[in-house]
Amino acid sequence: MPPWGWSTVNTSTLRSSPTTAIARAEECADKVFTLNPDSAVGHQLLGQVRLTQGRPAEGVRHLRRALDLQPNNVHAWNELHRVYDVVGWHDEARALAARALILDPLSPIIRALPLFNQLLDGHPDVVERHSSEALGLFPGFSIE
Repeated sequence: MPPWGWSTVNTSTLRSSPTTAIARAEECADKVFTLNPDSAVGHQLLGQVRLTQGRPAEGVRHLRRALDLQPNNVHAWNELHRVYDVVGWHDEARALAARALILDPLSPIIRALPLFNQLLDGHPDVVERHSSEALGLFPGFSIE
């Protein structure tokens, strides 16, 4: 872990950010690799950058490397899950979502992974149960 205490990098804004944000994230990954060429966080970040740039093979390769280096990197599991689900590998995606849920059971995003799976699998009948579980982590929050 770098001396300033990073254990994760929040890159959720990369998916909808301007090109400059993606370039900055890539520069950050380069700096991380300068400090530690085998940084799981660096591979996670670069994987997300490559996915955002439309380079899925490279993105998946970096996410898998992040997991080789740090098997409990819930963010890498989450991103890899998302890729697998989008390409139609729903069974594999469900397995990745289950792993992420074991690692971070209190995260609303991770709790919502089964919701994403069910929507893409064409099973909206179970969406309500999963969304209630995820939203239950935030008392007082309403989607109405």
